[in-house]
Amino acid sequence: MTEQVERTEVLPALAGRLATARGPLDGLRTAWLLLSALLIVAGLLTIAFIRPARDATRVEARLAAGRAPRSRWSEEVSARWTL
Repeated sequence: MTEQVERTEVLPALAGRLATARGPLDGLRTAWLLLSALLIVAGLLTIAFIRPARDATRVEARLAAGRAPRSRWSEEVSARWTL
């Protein structure tokens, strides 16, 4: 529970610092613009990298082979950290 609280306090702290440094109106406007830019970039990355048809094919192939559906990343990580 504490981790989530600490993570959620980052954006209000950033907005507060910007409001203090640049003045209330300019600081909050800058915080909104930064958040908007972050959301746009995240949306574009999502569009570029998530392919539901490809992922469904991969999951179906793994299920047909009797293996649990996992991502490539999780397989690489588990292979590196297996003792």
